[in-house]
Amino acid sequence: MTTNNIEQLSLFGTEYQPTLSKKIVRKSSATTTSSNGTTVNSAAKSMKDQKIEVDLDFTIHYATHVFQVSDFIEDVPESGTISLPQLRERMEQQFFELTEQRTIWDYDIEAKRLMPYASGTTKGYQVWE
Repeated sequence: MTTNNIEQLSLFGTEYQPTLSKKIVRKSSATTTSSNGTTVNSAAKSMKDQKIEVDLDFTIHYATHVFQVSDFIEDVPESGTISLPQLRERMEQQFFELTEQRTIWDYDIEAKRLMPYASGTTKGYQVWE
């Protein structure tokens, strides 16, 4: 009968024998407490407002390309700004994956950058209502 103990598994004698250590179990919590005492879910990313207005000075960074808003907008409204849903509709003509259900916008107002992301669908197919 063979028993498995540390000495049997050591190839280099007792000098290099591994020591048994206790497993340290850490509780990873996705929630943290903010400075004002409220609980914040750090794992969930807050979604930015998707209904903002942008002007023609913004650049669009999508799929390793950089575009100007004016590349997709021929007729500029009198206000000089366009909403993200309107811009997405124009971009969808060239990039078919940017549908209304799948497109999520990230942006940096100070740097005037827009980044559209085409999110995936559930289980590989889209549910049509």
